[in-house]
Order: sequence, then C-alpha cells, then structure tokens
Amino acid sequence: MKSYISIIIFIFTALQNTQVVAAQNNSNQLASFDNPVGYDAPEGSSAKLTRENNICTIKIIQYGETGKAILTWSFDQFTLYTATEKITGYTDGGLTMLSLNQGKFSEYPKSSQRLDIHLAATQKDFQRVRGFFPTQLAQCLAR
Repeated sequence: MKSYISIIIFIFTALQNTQVVAAQNNSNQLASFDNPVGYDAPEGSSAKLTRENNICTIKIIQYGETGKAILTWSFDQFTLYTATEKITGYTDGGLTMLSLNQGKFSEYPKSSQRLDIHLAATQKDFQRVRGFFPTQLAQCLAR
C-alpha cells in the first residue's frame, strides 16, 4: 500500500509541472511540457516538439486509466505532411488496477488513423498546437 501511495504522489507531482522544458537528454527533442490547455486527460497529458531529418513533429499524449491517445503532427516551414491519432489500451486493468498489477502492464493498439490534413478541423488543431511552442517552433523551423 505504501508503494501505491508513493506512485500516486509521484504522478500527482509530475502532473503539476506546466512549464516548457528544453530537453537535455535527447538532442532531437526541443521542448516538452505537461498538461497542454485543451488536451486534458484523467491521468494527465504532455506535449513534445521534436525535429528529425528537417521535419518538426508535435506530439500530444493524453493519459487515461485504461489507455492513452497520441496525436501527432509532422511538418516543415511550409507544409503539414501528416496528422495522426493513435489510441492504445492497457492490459491487466492499467492504472485502475495498480494495487493488483503493481504498475506491470503493457500497451496494445486499439485504433490508429491518419487525419485528413486538408480538413479545416485538422488545420485548426494544428495551428493551436503550434502555438504551444512559439520560441522553440521558430528554432525548429529555422534549422
């Protein structure tokens, strides 16, 4: 029971951080922060900006008790190339059964779809998430 409480306190403390943090351990990750506005989730959420092979990627991960949703946009200075949504589930009860599975569960794919990058809703979401990283996005696109 004591380790279960420690896990809850750790998760709660981690979710309280809302500042953008430049990553130091991954040269491709330019910035990340927790709990992006509008992407709330029961167990928290995160946003990350990365760059690889001249392509910038923004990834939003929303954590739930029984799985997570991952939204990804890949783009350069002029073009949005892809937008995807992936939903995964957790085995063994996931976060709802921590006292029984002791944090030992795995993920499995539930659904994955490529979003239509020409739809107004997709473009609106893309512009919104770009706004999460004003300084770092300029750095990503300028390289």
